[in-house]
Amino acid sequence: MLLPLGHTTIKTGIEVVLDSTGRFVAASANDQRICAPCTEESEARTSKPVAHPLFDKLEYVAGDAQKFLDNLTVMSDEEKKDLFEKQHEAEKQYKAKEESLLKARRKAEASHESYLKALLEWSNSPGALPKIKAVHGYIAQKTLLSDLQREKILDLTLSTWSEIESDWKKEAAKGIRFRVEEPGDSKSALWLDTSLQQSWLNYYCSTLSEQRLCMATGHVELVATRHPKNLNSQSATAKLISNNDSSGFTYGGKDTEAAGEIGYEASQKAHHALRWLIAKQGYRCGEQAIVAWAIDDLPDVLPWQKDGRTTEDAFVSLYSSSQYASDPIEQASAAVDSEYAWSLRRALNGSSDLNRLSDHSRRIAIMAEDAPTKGRMAVTFYTELAEGEYLERIAAWHEACQWKIQKPADSERKQRMEFVGPPSVDSIVSAAFGKPRRNSDQSYNRIKKATRYTRYTILRCIFGGEKIPQNLVNSAVRRVSASTVVDWQWEIDLSVTCALVRKQIVDSSKKEVFDVKLELDRTDRDYLYGRLLAIADKIESAATYKRGGTEKQRATNALRYMNTFSQRPFRTWTLLFSQLQPYIQQLGGADGYLTQIGQVMSLFQPGDYEKRGALDGKYLLGFFTQRDALRHSVNNERSEDGSLAE
Repeated sequence: MLLPLGHTTIKTGIEVVLDSTGRFVAASANDQRICAPCTEESEARTSKPVAHPLFDKLEYVAGDAQKFLDNLTVMSDEEKKDLFEKQHEAEKQYKAKEESLLKARRKAEASHESYLKALLEWSNSPGALPKIKAVHGYIAQKTLLSDLQREKILDLTLSTWSEIESDWKKEAAKGIRFRVEEPGDSKSALWLDTSLQQSWLNYYCSTLSEQRLCMATGHVELVATRHPKNLNSQSATAKLISNNDSSGFTYGGKDTEAAGEIGYEASQKAHHALRWLIAKQGYRCGEQAIVAWAIDDLPDVLPWQKDGRTTEDAFVSLYSSSQYASDPIEQASAAVDSEYAWSLRRALNGSSDLNRLSDHSRRIAIMAEDAPTKGRMAVTFYTELAEGEYLERIAAWHEACQWKIQKPADSERKQRMEFVGPPSVDSIVSAAFGKPRRNSDQSYNRIKKATRYTRYTILRCIFGGEKIPQNLVNSAVRRVSASTVVDWQWEIDLSVTCALVRKQIVDSSKKEVFDVKLELDRTDRDYLYGRLLAIADKIESAATYKRGGTEKQRATNALRYMNTFSQRPFRTWTLLFSQLQPYIQQLGGADGYLTQIGQVMSLFQPGDYEKRGALDGKYLLGFFTQRDALRHSVNNERSEDGSLAE
């Protein structure tokens, strides 16, 4: 949801219904994420008990929680006796439980005091609504926990702490939301009441006093001392802006106030809009998020002020542009235009439909953020492009990096699939670095780091016009060539590697372009050797099939020698061809295949065939296209001798 200023989202599991006088009416248990008023401190809280002023966790809201905990003993006499009889470290375990109970009591007391204080101050403010006073009147009675147990919403039977500890922690973390029913008022849900939201914002802004220069708007205004977190649900505790550290990652100048400060309103709008964009149309993978959106009325050069209009005024168009519908969410959706996010997502997934995009002139922003640690978030990529340039660069990426990509079957698609286009980012990572085995080993951490790097690399290649990194292509070529397991995943990695090699060739020479289909007249040494390797693979697999082999047969000599072949092609081909003789005899001479070998040999330029030197990635293009042609040719009918019918 696109949040109003001074609000955050919290997950609630219990709904409490009150009447207009603050008397308990009913309660129900159901999960719902809601918009909740908050302060800078409560939104940024970690372990310190700082309450939201209205909706919060049970341990904050329930005034009788401490009383409930005070009535608990650590253990019953029987439990204590059993513990000391059976455990060698019984005294240590007992003290740990005792300390845990004392900690829970202190936390319940501090949390509720913080909540009651915040709610009381709001309810006593000049603009407080009667509904807020009703909630405060009920909370002051300190009966919430007993009311919920009476309604059988909670099951916390009075017992010992050792028995109830895990249940208490689970129940205490449940969020509480309120309804206040008034005669003739259909808006009883307080989290949906816009007048209540405005009441909170007016009150909270009146409590802020420090005004300094906002580095975002260029105006002197109320300054933010803390900034929101939870921009990406996968890295909820990470902050994009943090300026209140006393050590570690902090400003090192003479005056901490000189470190780029941002106004409260600008910070709230920017963070809320970014959170909404990431949730609505972001391409997310773990702690990473990549998002694209359209920008209206934003100048190419961002001055502090131009013609009476500031950058902040431009940003406000997300909320108040008159050219869109009156609903703020519809305004924002129209302003950012999700079509561009859709095209970005499909580009990163290896497919796109540029015809979906509207024909109008706008600027497109593309941004990537990542959280390398639990508390820190950073913008790792940002660029702005004109709409035409945005579409051109996506189209250029698809043109340069396209290949016949293999896709495995899934639950919806029972058969394997092929398409001509660029590979997805995840498939590029898999081809270059492999798949992690389990979460705890080194391969997992290495591949997780490589995935982050590769996503940013692909973004720079698509929208920054950068060349595909040499090390990325080399890694994929080495893995495919040296693989000892030839399965369907290897087939996918092979097709992805070919796409990367093709992109590398386009980057280095705009004139030379390799076709996705077999090129019968290409005389490139690496390409021709790749074709020979594919024919050798086909001869052996055809002979094996003829004598009763299965589809899941062992790798051919051609595939097992692939890595050696790429390093010493002339010497390895001589050895490989000699090993083909038994298979040629099984195919009755294999005249069709031998004819193709002769045709390929005739295309070598003088000296290229005997030339020493390793092959580059282009040999995989020749191998793939020749192998694909042998598999899918319209004349791929087996003759009596098992060779291809000419």
